[in-house]
Formats: sequence, structure tokens, C-alpha cells
Amino acid sequence: MGDDDLEWEPDFKGMYAQLSKEKREYKDQISAVLLGSATLELVINTLLRANLKKVRSPLLEKQLTHTYIPVDSKLRLLRFADLIDEDTYKNLRILFRIRNAFSHELFIAAGQSTNQFDVLKNVGIGNAFVDGLPNDSKKFQLLASYYSMHLLKTCQKLDPSSVPTMELENSEGIKEFHEYE
Repeated sequence: MGDDDLEWEPDFKGMYAQLSKEKREYKDQISAVLLGSATLELVINTLLRANLKKVRSPLLEKQLTHTYIPVDSKLRLLRFADLIDEDTYKNLRILFRIRNAFSHELFIAAGQSTNQFDVLKNVGIGNAFVDGLPNDSKKFQLLASYYSMHLLKTCQKLDPSSVPTMELENSEGIKEFHEYE
């Protein structure tokens, strides 16, 4: 797998069109944020485990076996290990700041939820369409999807067996499927 395999461009316009089919109420915004950030954290955990297999550090292994490790600490570990660049680190911290605003403040008024997304103006992925979108839960979902895939590609490059993959042989069957080891 070459470095070019990390470069990909999802169909942001198609994804956004799907997300925009229905008006989002406050509870839909909460669901989008919590689901997107939960997916991101699972991928972050996968990347940390893949790195641990390569590094074989007893101290790091002990740290990662704790039940609760704040996501900010996980992001610092990824940045320190140079598995994510500074922009990715900064952008992921912003996404998780939004998650924290929703999950730690149980009674955000529906009108205030828009303010929680204002910090997305500071997130740029170099895609004019995404960067120009309104700062809302749909943009959050696109960014969470983008970074989930980006981190999975990084993880796959680090340890191909750490990411389950499927390859479509034809419209009726799957040629190959790899499970986590």
C-alpha cells in the first residue's frame, strides 16, 4: 500500500444530499454528533491498538488497557507517535469539543445547538464544497466520516490486518473479507 492510498475523495455532494433530505430537529442533531464521534473514537482506538502492535511498549500498553482514557489523551498519543498531522489533531479536537458540548450539557436549548457548531468554521479539509457548508450537524457528520475513513486508511497502512476489508467480486458475492485479529 503506497502513500497514494491515503489520498481519496468521497462523494461529499452525494452524502450531503442524502443528509439534507429531512429537516433536523434538535434530537437528530444530538444523534448525528454522538454517532459520528462514537465512530471516530472506535477508529482512534483501532489505530492506537495497531500502533501498539508495532511499537511493543509495555508502558503504552498499560496506559491503553485502562477502561477510561479521555479522547484528548488518545489524540495526543496519536500526534506524539506522528500518526496524525497537526491539522488532523486540531480538527479532531474541535469535533470532540462539539461532542462534549452535547454530551456533557444535558439541557442545551434547541436554539443554542447552532452555536455549538460555530467552531466548525475553524475546520478545513481542503475541499471547497465541505469547507463552504453551513456549520451544522450535517457538516459535522461529513467531517466525522471523512476522518473515520482517513484514520482507517492510516491504520490499514500501519497494520493491514487491523482493518476488516471487503472486496466486491461481482454484484452477487464478496470475494474477500478480513476480520480483526
